[in-house]
Amino acid sequence: MKKIFLITAAILLGFAIKAQPIQVQSAFNYMKRGQLDKAKEAIDAAIIHEKTMNDPKTWFYKGNIYLDIHLSKEPKYKALEKNALQIAYDAFQKSIELDAEKEYFDQVKIRLYICGEQFYNQGVALFNTKDFENAIIAFEKTAKVNMIFQVQDSLATFNAALCGQLCAQQAKEQNDTAKVKLMNQKAKENFQKLVRMNYRNPSIYISLSDIYKYEGDTAQALKVVQNGRVKFPDDYNLIITETNIYLARGETDKAQQNLKLAVEKNPNNENLHFAIGANYDVLGNFEEAEKAYKKALEIKPAYFDATYNLGALYFNKGVSIFEKADKITDMKLYDVEKEKFEAMWKEALPYLEKAHEIDPKDRNTMISLSQLYARMKMYDKAKALKEQMEQK
Repeated sequence: MKKIFLITAAILLGFAIKAQPIQVQSAFNYMKRGQLDKAKEAIDAAIIHEKTMNDPKTWFYKGNIYLDIHLSKEPKYKALEKNALQIAYDAFQKSIELDAEKEYFDQVKIRLYICGEQFYNQGVALFNTKDFENAIIAFEKTAKVNMIFQVQDSLATFNAALCGQLCAQQAKEQNDTAKVKLMNQKAKENFQKLVRMNYRNPSIYISLSDIYKYEGDTAQALKVVQNGRVKFPDDYNLIITETNIYLARGETDKAQQNLKLAVEKNPNNENLHFAIGANYDVLGNFEEAEKAYKKALEIKPAYFDATYNLGALYFNKGVSIFEKADKITDMKLYDVEKEKFEAMWKEALPYLEKAHEIDPKDRNTMISLSQLYARMKMYDKAKALKEQMEQK
């Protein structure tokens, strides 16, 4: 009996060794019949068997089965593997790696293309739930799949870059500086790819410039924007981005030239007129600053920044005249100058009061206004404003 048992066991073992490669064909047959649970079981067995584990066909079938699981509308099959798309993608890549004769290559490419579309859809879904970090991975996989077809997927690359930037913003809000750096690097790499692709969207130059600015490299930030302006010379947002860099670098003349160009393209933008006024203010050009602030208020009468700055412009001009007049000993000459600084303070008064009305909580306005009241000997108003400040 012992000998019979051994012989039987040997026969069964031999049958198992021969039968195991049949699992590949069984997996295919089950897949054709739509029995994805049985197909998965068969291919999972074949993929670890030494006779079939290095066969490109095995991996090709595995990719097909897992892709069908991912695409299935039936919950019982969908539940077989939550990461089925990634497993399918990896299986197809393994098939290509093992397929020296490229026997399955054309078929694999078609299925990989479907994977790419699915990764893109996955990326969109992740983006809509604000899971930007995983959306990057999905979009980058789409782009990688398309490279197999010698197609540069600019849309997937753009989405990956955008998600990187949004993820960096989320990390900033969470004070996670390490993640900000990592996500900015991801975004930068994808934006740079888009520049090399000559992607026709001026926003990529603005976004890439913003990353360089965050990194403290204003020279590279400016270079990127200038490259963008060569391709999109009339783009308003690129002009503004370049202007802001000039302002940050203290290059006020260049900034002013850009602001004038921006106004030509968008004459009813109160912010531009305000920026021109503020720039002239810094340069000490009273008349041009006054004109620009008034233009901003003409467009938007309740514009706090322009209202306050115009009031401060008059107030400071008056103080400057007063300080020079205070050194004059000739009373007739002093009286001439006195008329000038008092006129400036009278001009300042309605604007600073209006600014306080627009934003009653702004402390700088209250300080400037209280100083003006004191200089104009409006002591009751100065006292009331001081009490108001003390209560806040």
